[in-house]
Amino acid sequence: MRGAHAIGPVSGHNVQQTAHRLPISIQENDVRILFASSEAQPLIKTGGLADVSGSLPVALSHLDQDVRLILPAYRGTLDKCADPRSVAALSLPGTDAPVEILESRLPNSDVVLYLVHSPRHFDRPGGPYSGTDGHDWPDNAERFAVFGRAACAVAQAQAGIDWRPEVVHCNDWQTGLVPALLELG
Repeated sequence: MRGAHAIGPVSGHNVQQTAHRLPISIQENDVRILFASSEAQPLIKTGGLADVSGSLPVALSHLDQDVRLILPAYRGTLDKCADPRSVAALSLPGTDAPVEILESRLPNSDVVLYLVHSPRHFDRPGGPYSGTDGHDWPDNAERFAVFGRAACAVAQAQAGIDWRPEVVHCNDWQTGLVPALLELG
């Protein structure tokens, strides 16, 4: 992988095994970290992942790390963000419509928030993974593949954003393609 290091279940290693081999120290000032997650408190929550994804980036920023959070722009999420603005439009495999990257701040923090705005994939009633009937969205694999490709575009400085992470921190299955796609590069 060129330019960024992925932390996550890569090549059968757990997070701790992968993280300890990184050629940087998280104790250095201003490590650039892209924190990819499918949910973060207070924007969208189904369980503990949202608690961690809403608090760990804030804690890392308090340790002088340049951490940015990337999430899907679910219905209702945009209403909870202060003045989201479009910073990129991407053409990605898996969708025929442009995918926008919107920038805001995680509420009650200084953490930069990127929202992957693909209405066809994320502007729906119900929860992030299932409809109002409680059944999983049948296109979840496609939805989160688009999210993963957008996160990779940001990580690889292909989104036109003047920032590139040194570490990409991935959380749960919804970001599972990100380390593989970054490795392919």
